[in-house]
Amino acid sequence: MIFVGGIHGVGKTTVCQVIHDEFQIDHYSASALIANAKREEFGVAKQVADIETNQDFLTRVLKDMQIGSRWFLLDGHFCLIDTRSQITRVPEDTFRQLAPRGIITMQDTVNKIKGRLLNRDNFVYDEPFLEQFQDEELRYAVELANMMHIPHVVIHTNEPQIRKLEEFLRMVGAIV
Repeated sequence: MIFVGGIHGVGKTTVCQVIHDEFQIDHYSASALIANAKREEFGVAKQVADIETNQDFLTRVLKDMQIGSRWFLLDGHFCLIDTRSQITRVPEDTFRQLAPRGIITMQDTVNKIKGRLLNRDNFVYDEPFLEQFQDEELRYAVELANMMHIPHVVIHTNEPQIRKLEEFLRMVGAIV
């Protein structure tokens, strides 16, 4: 599994679709798997009431899927927004259980992210908050990659970087 992280609206799904189309690697959304398992939807403000319980749902669902030895992408978050609108790290133990073989962190300009979230969710986020959220997401991704001794790459949504993605996928062994 390769974990593809980034804040809401950064373009994770789009990049995962490009990887799927180009390299035939399956893609799953962590939030969709969790919502389906819990039979509930996440609100447009993206606040999560019980982050740890949600991650337990995710790890259980992935085990139940019995994906086996196939490579796949899991798009999700390193940090989430809790019910007090605070940026909160997903528990380290979740990533230990998920055991990704590599991490891709998506980044983009705050202005573009804000626009995507407005178009998609009709919700306006404060730019300094989005900047802080994106910074913390990247900081934690780097910490996790270093702690787990796995490769990490940053992909900027605004620049087509298919060669960089291809090199990364080869390095982790997802493609030959």
